[in-house]
Amino acid sequence: MDKELMILNEKQLEIVNRVKSITITSRESLEETVFLTRDIKEAKKKVESELKFHTDPLSEQIRNERQKYKPFLDMLDKAELELKSKIVVYQSEQEKIRMAEEKWLIKLQEKQYAKDIQKAEKKGMEAPPPPPPITIKEENVAGLQIRKMWDFQIVDEKKITREYLCVDEKKIRKVVNAGVREISGIRIFEKSISAISGLGEAGMDDL
Repeated sequence: MDKELMILNEKQLEIVNRVKSITITSRESLEETVFLTRDIKEAKKKVESELKFHTDPLSEQIRNERQKYKPFLDMLDKAELELKSKIVVYQSEQEKIRMAEEKWLIKLQEKQYAKDIQKAEKKGMEAPPPPPPITIKEENVAGLQIRKMWDFQIVDEKKITREYLCVDEKKIRKVVNAGVREISGIRIFEKSISAISGLGEAGMDDL
């Protein structure tokens, strides 16, 4: 750990120990707690300032480098997507051809088996066992894997059942803050919060 971090660590440990030792039992201890909360805010600002000082140049450099290489990656992504799309179209067409051929061969096999049974019956012999099912194997291409998966498309939002809908909490909070006090299925209530000299808010839901 370098010297700057060691100094920061010592300061933060001091604050943490003060927090652990505080018990609010009077107005004086409450005021002390408020002052300590301000100290924490100031300490956070210092840490964030140090972090920003060290990371901003790096972040800017990373953004610039990404922007330089992004057009090439975009072109390659587009080309890859186009090729994959062509592969899927071709494979789908071949699958249709394979299934049609397989279906035709199965019909021929069924007709031939029916004839074999008739011949056996005329000769007073037992029917021959059914032939093994016909399947035409797909042609494998080295390095190519085609996975099938289910997808979906929304065609009528009004017909979607409730279990697949999501509550818009941002919209609800917006109208509650604007003064709405009754929404079906929602409990709207007040809660106590503490605000200290521009610090963030912290609160507990009312029981």
